[in-house]
Formats: sequence, structure tokens, C-alpha cells
Amino acid sequence: LLRHTAFRRNEPGSVELWPLEPQPEVEPAEPWDAPQGQESAASPKARLAERIARFIKGEITSGATVWDKKQRRPARPGDFLILVRGRTGGLFDGILQALKREQIPVAGADRLQLLDSLPVQDLLNLIRFTLCPSDDLTLAEIIKGPFGVHGTAGALQWLGEDDLYALAQPREGRLWPALRAATDPRVTPLRDFLAELLTRAHKPPYEFLVHALERGHGLPRPGWELVLSRFGLPAREPVTAIIDRAAAFDADEAPSLQLFLDAIERRGGEVKRELSGPQDEVRVMTVHGAKGLEAPVVILPDMVAGPGRGGDLFVTEDGEPVWPGAKTNDITLSAKLRLDAEARDLREHRRLLYVALTRAQDRLILCSAARA
Repeated sequence: LLRHTAFRRNEPGSVELWPLEPQPEVEPAEPWDAPQGQESAASPKARLAERIARFIKGEITSGATVWDKKQRRPARPGDFLILVRGRTGGLFDGILQALKREQIPVAGADRLQLLDSLPVQDLLNLIRFTLCPSDDLTLAEIIKGPFGVHGTAGALQWLGEDDLYALAQPREGRLWPALRAATDPRVTPLRDFLAELLTRAHKPPYEFLVHALERGHGLPRPGWELVLSRFGLPAREPVTAIIDRAAAFDADEAPSLQLFLDAIERRGGEVKRELSGPQDEVRVMTVHGAKGLEAPVVILPDMVAGPGRGGDLFVTEDGEPVWPGAKTNDITLSAKLRLDAEARDLREHRRLLYVALTRAQDRLILCSAARA
């Protein structure tokens, strides 16, 4: 006779299954108006993200408790772990945005795409302008960015569309000469800042960026303060990451602004973030990145998706590629290879599901949005 005794026999947990978030009955958007790569507020994924954010906020504010060393204590943001299958599709970003709207501390993505960060692009624009002052589009973005500022240190104001139009519309040549010739005192800080940057085109990337952020010649405040004032504290991490990337580049490569910019744009700027630390923030990450992690409350918001498909290109045991195209074109060999691939996909799907289910210490919540 075998008897199973729970390791935490007096600390009960739970598994919750939320109702499926249904598809709304709305008129389909016209192609002209339909956003690309975004979820509308009425979409099932967006509503599910809002529901998850409200649930977490309610648990924290209501004093809900979790087990901690055989005692119950109030739940904190760091007690919640949200696991998704992938970062694409709208759900991942939707959850992050919903948590931020509810003002819940969130650790952000487990992988940071530097080129998707507006503060990073603003810094790269400084390099682009320094290398090519005649690039009007880059200069226009700088004018409307965090460095296009005027006023006193205690009352900052940023240049906007009207200021850019006043510079660009009457000009006969490039935008930079028009900015240099402008008599409006509001553009003077930016003009002096950019003119000083042009004298530093020969500097290594790390020194160039640090100087722009810490000195900010001509600006009413250092560049760091302007970036944080414009984008808030979430800008600190991607900006720090691009500075670290510049320092590493200077150590390994020729210290050239052009080479650094080319490396970032060609190779991408993905940074893997460690979300297993002691920060008291909600963690949102993929199941692949959650191996070895646990949390008192784990939410799985993508439970209706089936195993992923590896495509229609197969490889035989001898290493020969087989591409039948559609399933209707299968021959005996490709049909067998397809079945083998589907079996592998199913095994991987179940393996990841097991990993996700076993991350919960006390409470597991299963939910999903209806698929279109």
C-alpha cells in the first residue's frame, strides 16, 4: 500500500479556471482604419489583459494572503507570475500595458528589444545626426524628442509640431541650417546642444552617449533628467542597456560611432533580463524563460492555443529535405514525416504545459481569450 503525503499538507492551494473571454459582436474595422500589430480595446485579448490586471490589483489592495514559511501574509506584486507562450500576438504587450495602467509594479518583458524603445531611438538619433547633419527626418525626430526642450530647470517645456513646422515649412534648404539660423530663443538650447555634439563625432560611442546624458551642453537639465522627465522611470533600463552595449562595443571593436550604429541596427539590440531577483514586481514572461522559477500565484492566460506547427518543410533521417507544400500534396514519405513532426510538436507542447503548471506554489489560474 502506497500513501502519498503532501509536503505542505496544512497549506492548501487551489486551481482556478476562468470563463473564456468571448469574441465581441462588433463590426469589422475597415482596412484603412485597422491598426497593425495592435489589439483593440474590445478584443478578447485586451479584455483578458485588463481582467488580469484588475484581479492582481484587487488581490493586493484587498489584503488577500499567500503562504510564506508556513504562515499567511498579505500578497505583494512580486507574488504574481504571468506565463505566456510567446511575446507576439498582442497578449504579452497587452498584459504589460494593462498592469501599468493600473499602476501595478511590473518587471517588464523578460527580453528587452532596444530598438523598440523610444528613449534608445532618441539616443541613436543623436548619433545619426552627428554622422549626417543633413538627415532632415532624424533632426525632426530630435526636435520633437526629449532633447528638444526649453525653459528653466524648474519649468521645462518641449518643442512640438508647431515649432517643427515653423522651422521646416519656410526653409529653402536643409533643416539643420534653418535651425542654426532660427532666432526663436526656444530652439537655442537644442541648437547649442547639437552643435556641441557635432564636435564629438570622433569620440567612442560610450563616451559620446555618456556625455550627452550627463553633460547636455546648452540644455536646461542633463540629458538623463530630460529622458526620465519625458518617458518616466521605465526609460532607465533600456537607456542603461544601450550604454552598457556601447561600453562593450568599445572594448571589443574599433571605437567608431558609425560602426556602433551599424552593429546595433544590423544585429538588433535584444537584451535578456533576469526576472528571478528580489524585486517586488509582477513578472510577465514566456514559459521557456520560467524554468526554475516559482511564485505563490501563477496565471496562464493562453490556454486554448494548441501545439505550434513547424511548417511544411521536413527532413528525413538521412538529412534530405522534403517539402510537399500543402498537406493535400503529401506522398507516403511526407505523410509519415508530417505525423512525426506533429507528434514532436505535441510532446513539446505538453512539456511546456507541465513546466508552466508546476511554477505555482499556492494558486494556479487558467484563463484564455477566444480565438478568432
